[in-house]
Amino acid sequence: MNIFIVPPLSSNPTNQELITQLSRIQHQRGTTVPVIVVDSRNILPTLPTSHSPIDYNQFKLSNFFNSNCIDVNLIIEYMDSIEANWVLIDAGQHDQATCINFILKLSRYNFTSSKLRNCSLVFKAPEVSLGLLARTLNASFNNLPASGDALIQSNQIRTLLMLSYFERALPLPAAVLRRARKLASHVYRRFSRAA
Repeated sequence: MNIFIVPPLSSNPTNQELITQLSRIQHQRGTTVPVIVVDSRNILPTLPTSHSPIDYNQFKLSNFFNSNCIDVNLIIEYMDSIEANWVLIDAGQHDQATCINFILKLSRYNFTSSKLRNCSLVFKAPEVSLGLLARTLNASFNNLPASGDALIQSNQIRTLLMLSYFERALPLPAAVLRRARKLASHVYRRFSRAA
C-alpha cells in the first residue's frame, strides 16, 4: 500500500495522467505504509508517449457525507466496491477538521478490512493543508502517536496498569504495597526517561 497526497498541480494533469505519473515514482520499501507528499515543486516523472492507462476508482470527499457528517457506513460501502488498485479521493475545499476526521475513519476501516491493503491511495487536498494531512495519514495508517504528549500519556497508562496488576496479583498488606509501588514507579520512571 502506498499513500500519495497531492495538491492541485499547476501543470493541471488529468486524473489518469496523475495516477500514471504517481505509479512511476520509485521509493524504498519498508515495514510501514509510505506517505509520499507531492507538491507543486516536485517534478513528476514524464509520461512515455505510449503508456497504458491504469484503472482507478475516484471519489469526492462529499460522497462520504450523510447529514453533514462523514458516515462510516458509506466509507465501508464505497471501499468494498473498489475494483482497481488505485483509489483517488478528492478532498476539494473541505476544511482540515473534516479531512482529518475522514482520514481517521478510513484508517480504522483499513485496519478492519484488507480491501485497501493492496491499493495505492491518492488524496488530492489544498496545498495549505498538505503537511498536517500527511502527518495525520502517517500517524493513522502506521498507528503512530500523533504527538509526544500521546507517548508520555501511554507511558503513564502503562505504569498505572502495571501497578494495578501487581496490587491484584500480590495479596500483601497495604503499607508494603505502598512502598513497593513507590519503588516500582521510581524505577519505571528512571527507565522510561533513559529509553
